[in-house]
Amino acid sequence: MEIVGDMADKIKNNVKEELHFFSWKLTFPKELQVDTIPEKGIMILNQQMKRVRTEFTINPKENSIKIAPAHPYKPREVYFFYAKCQRKKEICIAFVMTEDNKMQTFDQKTSREKMTAISRREAKKAERLAKMGGKE
Repeated sequence: MEIVGDMADKIKNNVKEELHFFSWKLTFPKELQVDTIPEKGIMILNQQMKRVRTEFTINPKENSIKIAPAHPYKPREVYFFYAKCQRKKEICIAFVMTEDNKMQTFDQKTSREKMTAISRREAKKAERLAKMGGKE
C-alpha cells in the first residue's frame, strides 16, 4: 500500500524517527568488568556535550550494558557513550546513526579526538555568547 497526501510525509517521518529509537548492547572485553563501573558514571552525551536521557542496564554475566535512549537518536549527529571507571579509567565511544538506521562507532582514539574537538568548540561558543551578553 502506498501512502499519499499530506499525512504521507508525517507518517514517513514518524516511522523514520522511530527507527532511530531502540536499545542496544555494548559488550566489554574481559579486562574491563562492567560491575566495576559505577552507574552514575555512565552517560550518553550529544554534540553539545549535554547528557541525553538514557536508561542503562548492567549485566555482569554477559559483561555488557544495555543502553535505551528516552528519545530517538538524530541521524548524522555524533553521540558519545562515556563511562568513568574505577582507577580513573575512562571509556569514550563516539557513534553516529546513519540514514539507513545503522550505527557507526569509532575507536577509542578517534572518539577521544572527536570529544576534545567538540568540547573546545562548545567552550569557544559559550565564551563568545558570554561576551555578547548571552545573545547569538
